[in-house]
Amino acid sequence: MLRWAARVLPATACIAAPLLAADAAIERLDGIPPALARCWHPLHEGDEATVRLAFRRDGSVLGEPRITYHRSGGHGEAALSASLAEAVRACTPLRFTPSMGGAIAGRVLSIRLIARPREQRAGLGDHSGDRA
Repeated sequence: MLRWAARVLPATACIAAPLLAADAAIERLDGIPPALARCWHPLHEGDEATVRLAFRRDGSVLGEPRITYHRSGGHGEAALSASLAEAVRACTPLRFTPSMGGAIAGRVLSIRLIARPREQRAGLGDHSGDRA
């Protein structure tokens, strides 16, 4: 079983991503990474990727997401990039609260997704979700 770590990387801080119910409206920045991680199916443990994207008020993606970093735990960065792009397409539009939609509209975010074995994540204190 893999454990997913997802982070929003603003200019100087890293925000831990708590779990949200699948149908819950996102009301904080730290709700975005787990929402995207639910749809991401990396090919290998150790896959990492950072995507830069902006959202509209309604939760749809504004423009094209840009993958700014990727490292595959196996081989095939192209496949890793494709899996992340597919996750963004599959998960959006995200469901934002009205106040979150207004606050986030047009702002560029960098979101990092990491696929790590559960054993490596144990005891690190993050609140990311599990994926089988």
